[in-house]
Amino acid sequence: PTTAPAVVEVDVFGPDGLRDVAGRSGVVVPAGGSATVWVDALASGLPVASLHVTARSGLISAAVLSQRIDGLTPQGAAFLAPVARPETRHVLPAVPEDIDAATLVVTAPGSRTQLQIDVLTESGLVPLPGVETAQVGAGQTVAVDITEGLRSTPGAVQIRATEPVLATVLHSLDRSGPPPRFAPPGVVVRDLAFTTSAAPIGADAVAPLATVAQSSAWLRVAAVGGGAVVRVQTIGADGTAVGKAQRIRLTAGGSRIVAVRSPADKGPALVRLAQVSGSGEAFAGVIQQQDVDGEMLTTWPAEPLERTVTVPDARPADGLIPGES
Repeated sequence: PTTAPAVVEVDVFGPDGLRDVAGRSGVVVPAGGSATVWVDALASGLPVASLHVTARSGLISAAVLSQRIDGLTPQGAAFLAPVARPETRHVLPAVPEDIDAATLVVTAPGSRTQLQIDVLTESGLVPLPGVETAQVGAGQTVAVDITEGLRSTPGAVQIRATEPVLATVLHSLDRSGPPPRFAPPGVVVRDLAFTTSAAPIGADAVAPLATVAQSSAWLRVAAVGGGAVVRVQTIGADGTAVGKAQRIRLTAGGSRIVAVRSPADKGPALVRLAQVSGSGEAFAGVIQQQDVDGEMLTTWPAEPLERTVTVPDARPADGLIPGES
């Protein structure tokens, strides 16, 4: 996004640790432009991988587009934005209730770590049935099938680790039914979505609602470390409130899912949230589905709004600072 080009390196972490991609990952991004890196070439043969993107010079932003194609028929696509920095706790609230497959992907960029996997349900926190713990070696990326656990115990997902890790959940739809307009008759409808960890919503946070015809959207809110009360208000494209605000009460370690958009709603909108009371920290994420051209799925976390911006010390060209004498 700057007037100077950037030089980017991409590291690949797979099941066996950091992969040697020397000589293949150096990318020059032109000033004001973009560049595409084919992950298939860097991570060929790996069943699962995570990427670490570093700008050796210049400023960049990056995202991953994951696509599945069967011949010429699209079988789902999703963007994965950069996840939060490595932490010993991740809360992933935007977990759909009706899924066909869910895979937890965890990377330990530093030391070997032990994972505790929990579900934040309506009644409180419980270990994920069937897969309560897992281990990740130093530099490894592992995939854990959590489908059956979430089917029997739906809710938000919490990861606790003995060392800092990165975490995301890949959701897959694999449905038989009326084929989408772009697909031949009889094709199986598929889509995928990534759920990333969220930051506490604090006093003010937002989550956008996509402008998609005949789509429904839900908000999952979770509380960790204590109970919480969260105020939820849908905002229309003109900036005015849509309907009445909801107050969602959460028990410690609990989560709830509420509808925030119906197929009849039109135009872009967003959900604005605020934690108004409680000793815990509240987290939230949006789940949006559309079934006009085949069942499609997307999720994203609510993002807290920055109220304070720290600016570095600066001096005008003449060496004077306003206010000084």
